[in-house]
Amino acid sequence: MDVDGNTVIAPRFSDGRGFREGRAPVLVGKKWRYINNAGEAAFPGEFGSAGRFFPGRASAIVAPRKCGYIDATGRVVVNGMYHWADWFSESRALVYAAGNAGFIDLDGREVIPLQYKAGVRFSGGLAAVQKDGKCGYIDATGKVVIPIHFELPWMFPFQEGLAAVGDFSSGYGFIDAVGTVVIAARFQFTYGFTEGLAAVRTADTSTPAARSSLKPILIEPTHSPNAWRPLKSKPKQETRISASFNDQANS
Repeated sequence: MDVDGNTVIAPRFSDGRGFREGRAPVLVGKKWRYINNAGEAAFPGEFGSAGRFFPGRASAIVAPRKCGYIDATGRVVVNGMYHWADWFSESRALVYAAGNAGFIDLDGREVIPLQYKAGVRFSGGLAAVQKDGKCGYIDATGKVVIPIHFELPWMFPFQEGLAAVGDFSSGYGFIDAVGTVVIAARFQFTYGFTEGLAAVRTADTSTPAARSSLKPILIEPTHSPNAWRPLKSKPKQETRISASFNDQANS
């Protein structure tokens, strides 16, 4: 449907994904195809799976159980050789083969060798990678910029200049693009910054802080993200903090 709620492409597909760059993948029978904004075939061809275009490239199963990439005309530009392939971000795409992760460029060249256990797509010029049970960050050339020493289990991309680091036992905090801890680890979980605020989870009631030029504005939390499910322990509160948040500001 369009923004006014009008149906512009009638329901007739088994599954589908959102539009990007004027094309959307849809499931017809057991194969994926691409349609344009009018609901017509964007180009010939069908695939075992299909992703959205980011930018001018889309990951798709183009060989038996192997992922590659197609361009906006449906032409295969990166042969199917990967077990999994992410979309492109900052001209790099995270790919996996034989249990290892690395990055390719828009031409399919492996610019960062498949030497990591896992990774996260590039954001803010950096990408999180996992090696030997630890997490760190590399730049677009593959240079380790922030040492691989942070605890897992989660790896987070940089959002608005900050990335979440930590684990379930010690909690989560935030580092800047050079690896300096700017918000100490004290939250049970976080979802990263968007428009100056980050959602965080705490065990008890807490206070979110909105961005301010002088100090955070404190607002009492109004809901629990788990309110819809039976609670077997103390409710966990979801709050939002600004990049200037610190313990002293809330004392």
